[in-house]
Amino acid sequence: MLSAAKKHSNVDLAIFNAAVSDYRVKKTSSIKIKKKNTLNLSLIKNADILLSISSMKKRPKIVLGFAYETNNYKKYAKKKLIEKNCDYIVLNFPINNKKIFSSNKNNGLLLDRNFNWIDIGYLTKKKFAKKIIQHVMKDVHDY
Repeated sequence: MLSAAKKHSNVDLAIFNAAVSDYRVKKTSSIKIKKKNTLNLSLIKNADILLSISSMKKRPKIVLGFAYETNNYKKYAKKKLIEKNCDYIVLNFPINNKKIFSSNKNNGLLLDRNFNWIDIGYLTKKKFAKKIIQHVMKDVHDY
């Protein structure tokens, strides 16, 4: 996926809505692993597609990433914005036991490169996405 993202990185806006997978199994088996009482897996990190694309010399004009956090969410989202070299981070976090996974609703904030927080709210995923795009498109027109 990283090579495909690099191949198509000459864009005005790149949206990285989720990590494909942070880790993969270190060693695979060509034969069935028989059932045991315990099983240990060794994992290795996958390439960080968001960081790879946002750090390229000819990167997209605007890079938007996502972060799901359950605690210290503003602190971690700000850290991710900086470390991943993003222009925006959409921060998703749980509120009052309202689901955002396996639900048609989402909750969150949008953080821009100047560390301004924009409350997107708890909305249907379609309305949530529309609000994000409306804010980001204002920035696209400034380029």
